[in-house]
Amino acid sequence: MLNLDKIIDSAIADEDLDDPSSPSSDLTSLPSDASKTVVFRASLSRSLSIPPPLVQSPSAQTVAVDEIIADHSLHPRGSSVPRTLASYLALPAEKYSLLGQATMERLDLHDLSDDLQAKILSALSPSPPSSSPPSSPSSTPPLFKLEIPTVTLLGSEFSPTLYAAVVVSPYPQSQAKIRILHCSIDGGKAARFADGRFSVNCATVITDASAPASPASDGASCMDVATSVVVTCPVPPRFQSLVPSRLVSSAGSSVMSRLIRLLLPRFLKDLGEDFTVWRSGKDDERLVPE
Repeated sequence: MLNLDKIIDSAIADEDLDDPSSPSSDLTSLPSDASKTVVFRASLSRSLSIPPPLVQSPSAQTVAVDEIIADHSLHPRGSSVPRTLASYLALPAEKYSLLGQATMERLDLHDLSDDLQAKILSALSPSPPSSSPPSSPSSTPPLFKLEIPTVTLLGSEFSPTLYAAVVVSPYPQSQAKIRILHCSIDGGKAARFADGRFSVNCATVITDASAPASPASDGASCMDVATSVVVTCPVPPRFQSLVPSRLVSSAGSSVMSRLIRLLLPRFLKDLGEDFTVWRSGKDDERLVPE
């Protein structure tokens, strides 16, 4: 059976590098130029129907526009809008309580290393670095770190850490987008070799798919979540005869698909529960991070 760690061992031996288990080992010494790549792809969409509240106090039926991100040409400051899924999705990202839980940690850009700051700011920059400077720390959207459960791919363990930005569209557009800015990997030898050598294009979009209010509607809210991820990793020339790209791409895509099928429904369920508590007006019961 193909084992990525053993392939790394073989390459290390051929390059006369140190044992990778040694603190002095430098897997980055392996050549990184490549004309071949492996690509992992996965996507998934899920919907959640949330029944209307049985009882809702008058004070909980609306939310102040000043508490959400809104188009003030349509909704001036000081006014209120219905406390619906549309207004919930327009909350500032830090107000989604599940984004403060242990699995998704709020970050301060200034607390990160200079190297990681540069990577995140570069990912946020809409233009190539040569034409304009990266975004400044003061203009960055809310940032979060997500630890992904360890997965095994072809005999090697991979423990990804994702750094994401959450961008909220103003009410009444009401869409939240989680965009991955950077990914680091720890784990087995293959994971440490791959770290810093691959690119990730991943986004999760949360939208309000509720039917327009009408006498015929049941008042339920419908939340849609869709995620897609593409990982591209170059294969150095030394590995190209050892790594069957089609097999690795297929195996990696399968692992990512299983992971998304595990994580996305859980995320959607937690988000739905958070919305239900927020809609009730019991904000003091939500674990909103400072």
